[in-house]
Amino acid sequence: MKPIKAIIFDYDDTLVRTREIRYETIKKISREHFNTEMDIAEIDSAWGLPGDSFLITLFGKHVDNDLEKLWAIYNEYCAADPNQLNEGVVDFLDEFREALKYGILTSSSEKRVGAELAELCLKKNLFLDVQTCEHTNVHKPNPLVFEPICEKFETIGINRSDLLYIGDTLADYKAATGFGLQFVGMAHSTREEVIFARAGVTYLTGFGQLSHFVVSQHIQFANKAKDDLPAQA
Repeated sequence: MKPIKAIIFDYDDTLVRTREIRYETIKKISREHFNTEMDIAEIDSAWGLPGDSFLITLFGKHVDNDLEKLWAIYNEYCAADPNQLNEGVVDFLDEFREALKYGILTSSSEKRVGAELAELCLKKNLFLDVQTCEHTNVHKPNPLVFEPICEKFETIGINRSDLLYIGDTLADYKAATGFGLQFVGMAHSTREEVIFARAGVTYLTGFGQLSHFVVSQHIQFANKAKDDLPAQA
């Protein structure tokens, strides 16, 4: 890997514990609002889809695909089940905020991400850009999903090869590396560890490890630069 100047984070299951919390939210909506039981396989089939498609896949048949109604229901239940940051996120962001630029790229909707960032006390101005599913017509694993956010970073002199994307799925890996970004997986559970290990993808198991990784990368390249200096006469 080469030295990085910025990190773009996936949102769900990377920065926040969405799968753990929202699976229960979705089951609750299904049971309490639509009088049905939804199993994990059904939720898995929709997980990772852009916001509107996600809700239509899960609940569209119950409301004739009325997205306005679905978002009202979903937002109400999500407000009662606040999302939570993964351990170490705040410490990491504080540690490197002077050295690195940050961004977020997610398939989730601004309708949820904006509200949750405020609830989690993560100011949007901490990130150069927060790209949600509304900002592009393509989505992961299509590499072109990175085009808008990379253009934002290019305006401050950071090229795609200087960017590190942190995500929890192989779709994240394929999209990022396909567009020329560096990638490291974030495995908060053995589920992601197994997936990344089988695919031969470098991964870490938490933000504490990510902190050590970033520091070691900078030390490694600082030492290399020193070694490359011409010898003193």
